[in-house]
Amino acid sequence: MNVTALHQPKFQSTTGNVSLQELAAASELGPNFWQHYLIAGAHALGASMALLLEKDATRGVWRAVMKYPQRSSNLTEFAETLLLGAEQSQAIGQPIESVLDTGQRLRMLPLAVGPSSHQTGAVLALWLPYPAQESVLETAFEHIFIALPEQVGRNSSGQTVSGDVRLANDTLMRLTHDVCMQDRFLKAAYHLCNVLVTKLGAERVSLGIMLRGRIRLSAVSQSADFDRRAAIARDIVDAMEEACDQSRAVAFPDSEEGRVVNRAHRIFSESHGNRAVLSLPFEGRKGLFGVVFIEQKEQPVSTDELVRLRHLLAALGPFLDRIYAADRIFFLRWIHAASEGARFLLGPRQIAAKLGVLTLAASLITASLIEIDHKVGAKATLRSDELSVISVPFDGFLASVHTDLGEHVSQGQRLVTLDQRELLQEETIALADVVRYRREVEKARAVRELANMQIASAQQAQAEAKLELVRFKLANSEILAPRNGIVVEGELRNNLGSPVRQGEPLLKVASTHTLFIELEIRQDTVPLLNTGDIGQASLVGHPDKKIEFEIERIDPVAEVRDNANVFLAKANILGNNQSWWRPGMGGNAKINAGKHPIIWVMTRRTINFLREFFWL
Repeated sequence: MNVTALHQPKFQSTTGNVSLQELAAASELGPNFWQHYLIAGAHALGASMALLLEKDATRGVWRAVMKYPQRSSNLTEFAETLLLGAEQSQAIGQPIESVLDTGQRLRMLPLAVGPSSHQTGAVLALWLPYPAQESVLETAFEHIFIALPEQVGRNSSGQTVSGDVRLANDTLMRLTHDVCMQDRFLKAAYHLCNVLVTKLGAERVSLGIMLRGRIRLSAVSQSADFDRRAAIARDIVDAMEEACDQSRAVAFPDSEEGRVVNRAHRIFSESHGNRAVLSLPFEGRKGLFGVVFIEQKEQPVSTDELVRLRHLLAALGPFLDRIYAADRIFFLRWIHAASEGARFLLGPRQIAAKLGVLTLAASLITASLIEIDHKVGAKATLRSDELSVISVPFDGFLASVHTDLGEHVSQGQRLVTLDQRELLQEETIALADVVRYRREVEKARAVRELANMQIASAQQAQAEAKLELVRFKLANSEILAPRNGIVVEGELRNNLGSPVRQGEPLLKVASTHTLFIELEIRQDTVPLLNTGDIGQASLVGHPDKKIEFEIERIDPVAEVRDNANVFLAKANILGNNQSWWRPGMGGNAKINAGKHPIIWVMTRRTINFLREFFWL
């Protein structure tokens, strides 16, 4: 390539500011457009100087076309850097940046079209402050200014597409601004999806982010509460990961069928209404960060819209990455806040802050020295030492029930009656058999038939045994209370007439005179307790009334209750039983675990968690 010295700009720059909307609406790429384009680019991106270069198609050399401001420094000292930067930027199609000896950044933005029809490339050079200030808006403006001449060129040639209406420059700028104004990642993600689904006329827009090599669906347009386990959500994630694996936009239907793998997109489209779908990956601060997934029934995303979406996501990707990290990694915010607080406190005039720190230090010292009674919480339940299970004495049918659940019963009180009708019939039959066999014995004795007499005698004994069994069942068909107590289990009134089998439990009667408290102690507090410790329990029915107790025994083996390991302890009640107490009543208990410093009480669980988490 022949390299010649840079010529002075051909066109003279004019003064005055023009909005991006007016630039985008320009009818042609004339000198007036390029003058205002250069001025707007310098002002929007904060450049001290802007230069437009184009490459001559016939000679293959770069030349300066326009400069702003006109009376800025001479370009000779930057000639080599400009030529090399312009060539590299145009070759890779991406902005490049270098640091000048003057302490400024020279940023080169490649353009698809230039001022002259006989050029093969154009570059916008900007002199920016150094060091660079990380700004999402600056990146967004860069992408907008790169695409702006190409859009105006299409307008002038009558090639305007629907994307210019649906994703105009002012729409992209407003969307970029609104997203960057969000203080939470989810707010920004949902705002992006909701605006895109409206502007593109799409059915749904979804956003997924890359976490540990997998895509996690984070936001779905117009759906604040979605199920990630749903089939459609899994299909969306599969399509997103297909695009991420190829590091490029993937669509279905696609004009590049065969050159791009879009199997997951095709499956999604066929499974969910034959929609046109598009996955567009974008990068964050350090590589691939997320994917936008667009579903449309009509008017799929055009080539122009795809370019604009790429520019938009390239601008928003670092911001979304940063705000997501800020939401997720909380201890980094703490470190930053601590450093800012240290600078604030070390200032010469921060008297109130220093007094606050001294007060806090005094409070910490006091909390470390003063000891208080530490109480351990536990679940408490009233239990009975004497519990009688009343079971069915023989097979039969439930005839009547004479007690209800929770009712006090006395020893010998009738509780349940079994059906006696069949037993009475069996008693009559057995009694008739006894009489009949007795007569046969007497008859055989009269005629001296010893063998028949012995047979009849045995049959008589068998009939008498059967009669005795039937009368035993009749005597036990009324089930009586074995002791004084309260019925704690057994709701039988709804089962009248139903069959019951021998040994089947019917009722449970618990004594109210031998109650104790069963404690469920968490495994992290068991080491603090011993037998003989005193505590108080309050039941749900009367939380204002405290029950004094003393721990008698702590079981050595843990049990699983509510998906947690607990140790059961038996505690004797210190005092008289109350009439309103019932076995099974529950509540909470506080157990005295000795005296400990205030700071130990406040930080014990946190310190134990940190020791376990960090293996200290």
